[in-house]
Amino acid sequence: MLFDRRSTPLAWPASLLLVLALACTGGGGSTTETSGQDPSTSTSETGTMGQVSSTSTGEASSTATTDEPPTGTSGPTTDATSSSGGPTTGSTTAETTDTTTGSEGPITVEGLKQPESILYDATADAYLISNINGQPTGVDDNGFIVRVQPDGSVEDEPFIDGAAADVTLDAPKGMAIVGDSLYVTDITVVRKFDRVSGAHLVDIPIEGAMFLNDLSADAAGDVYVSDMGAQTIHVITPDDQLSLVLSSPDLAGPNGLFADDDGVHVVTNSAAKLLYVPREMPAVMELVDLPDGALDGLERDPEGGWLVSSWEGTALYRVSADLAAVDVAIAGLSSPADIGFDPVRSRVLVPLMFEDRAVFHDLP
Repeated sequence: MLFDRRSTPLAWPASLLLVLALACTGGGGSTTETSGQDPSTSTSETGTMGQVSSTSTGEASSTATTDEPPTGTSGPTTDATSSSGGPTTGSTTAETTDTTTGSEGPITVEGLKQPESILYDATADAYLISNINGQPTGVDDNGFIVRVQPDGSVEDEPFIDGAAADVTLDAPKGMAIVGDSLYVTDITVVRKFDRVSGAHLVDIPIEGAMFLNDLSADAAGDVYVSDMGAQTIHVITPDDQLSLVLSSPDLAGPNGLFADDDGVHVVTNSAAKLLYVPREMPAVMELVDLPDGALDGLERDPEGGWLVSSWEGTALYRVSADLAAVDVAIAGLSSPADIGFDPVRSRVLVPLMFEDRAVFHDLP
């Protein structure tokens, strides 16, 4: 038994193309400040969801073209569809060697519904995966979040389900945890849930929001929010007070975020850049150019560098701590959206949005 839920084919509507146009329009401007360094220092056997399968390769197959949209914005193709039906399969660690990382092959979780973001819950030692399950701007109340164990097994029921009578969840994307609160972006609203029970706590609407995307919390519990359509970054304090950090076309379609004590790192959708925005006297500071654009997820590398997913590059890039080198950490990733990272296992968690699956790769 698993999710008996309706399925909506993935289509990129005119409203979403407008968001892309706005992001692209703002993406080419010069930055207000630059910096040369980081200011913070197989054959498969499938069954039902929760069952296991093995994969003979260490890479995800690449089926999406390099101009596929990253979640939440650019949808140059309007006829792309996700597989029909509800979530159906799961998988466990492959038995063969991953030629990209030199470790065992990735764990694969199949049968998701447009997975957009993966978050490691350190307290529960589990992974949360947000599923859009429809149009990324669709106010359809059928988005959901599943909880997955590190071995790839998926709980039988969604952890948070828009289909439930007491929950509204349209197209969930980025997530962040502060204490026992789980924050989730949902188009124009940040929704707050109980991390343990999944119960809804409060909604934090953002006036003027167009396409809220990623979230990242700093050590003080302040949660940064990117809006890829409105070219803004906001911050939410632990007592749910909202304020604008920066609004600028130089953010170039801000997507993935990673907060530190002084501000937030940003990867861009309409430019191939890693940026930094300080909290005090905010300005756009360019850190490094990536080989390809349509950047989505951003996580800290265990060695102090950065991990960045790119739809255009169909890859996960690894940026050195000194920002001097950019290498391909994992190739052949089709539609890699908002990545997560499990520091206990040194594992990167990659949702493959258009493939309705996720892969968990161990880093060397």
